[in-house]
Parts: sequence; structure tokens; C-alpha cells
Amino acid sequence: METRLITVEDLHHVRYMFNIDPKIEKKVFDSDQIERLIGHFRAGMENNSTYITMSFEDNVPVVMYVGYEYQRTGAWYIGLTKTTKTSMHFKTSAKVMSPAFDLLAEVMENKGYFKVWMTATERNHNIRNMVMRTVSTALPRYDWYDEIVVPAGEWSGSSSYDANRLSVNNESSMVVRLFVLQQEYRKAYLSKKVSI
Repeated sequence: METRLITVEDLHHVRYMFNIDPKIEKKVFDSDQIERLIGHFRAGMENNSTYITMSFEDNVPVVMYVGYEYQRTGAWYIGLTKTTKTSMHFKTSAKVMSPAFDLLAEVMENKGYFKVWMTATERNHNIRNMVMRTVSTALPRYDWYDEIVVPAGEWSGSSSYDANRLSVNNESSMVVRLFVLQQEYRKAYLSKKVSI
């Protein structure tokens, strides 16, 4: 499997993934919504605030992670996770998904971002913590904290937390979880920033 950071020229792969499965959680995206989403990604990639990693099998995309810089807080957040392997049990699909997450974490750490927010239902977060930590090289290096639980059908009122509300099942409570890179892994990055 090949995993790489995609460019604006590769955005047709996003369209392909949504053609295979037009859903994020239970929300089905129509073709106009998919095109608006791709336009949103394009704008963010062109101003260097949005990064997309994809994993490919035989040159066909199977996993996508979208990360957004959040410069005001020196952090980033995962705006979207998508896989075409929806029929797999998560213990299997996590092995396919983790390289794309690991690469995105590496990209953001190299930019000096050591905190990442993820939003999901509590059940999905707990499965991610339990399973992804066993297969990911990046996630076990992070401590995590739940910032807020937003009840089903509600918004938190914070644009930072509500950024992903549309991609999380609105019929479920949404947990905003903050992952923080442990100090021992920050040291190598911090020493690079020191200049005299």
C-alpha cells in the first residue's frame, strides 16, 4: 500500500471515494455537496491550511484523512476521515487507515503542531483509542483529553468544536477529544526551532 500527501491535482481521488460511498457517518452527500466539499479542500490546499493524506491499493484510493491547521491555537484538527473499506470490521480497517493518519500527524508535527482535535461519537472515539493505538505509530505518542460532549442535535457554540459537526452523526452526542503530543516526542522538534 502506498500512502502520500495529495496535491490539488489529486482531488479527483476524493470524488472517486465519494462515488464509491457518498456517506460520512450516516450523512449522504449528493453530487453538488461533494463538489462544494472538493472546492473547500482546494481553497484550503491552495492557501496551505488544509492537508490530505491518502492510502492507495493498486493506485486506487482506499483511505483519506483531512487535516486543517488551526493557527490561532497552534493546533490542528481532523476534518474528515473516509475509507472505501466500509464493510470491514474496524480492527481490520484500522490497519489500513493508520498509515494515512500517521503521515498526517508527521506533516503537522513537522510544522510545529503538537495538539490535534478530533470529533466523533463517544463510541467511535473509544474504539479509535483502543484499536488505532495498537496499529498506529503516531497515536500512542499522544495523551488525550475530552474537551466537551455536545448533546445530539445541538451545537457547542464554539466554531473550533463545531467545525466537524456536520460530519458527525447529528443523532448522537459528539465528543471533542484533544490529543497532545507527549513531551519526550516534542524535544526533537523544539530543538530545530532554536536559533541564535
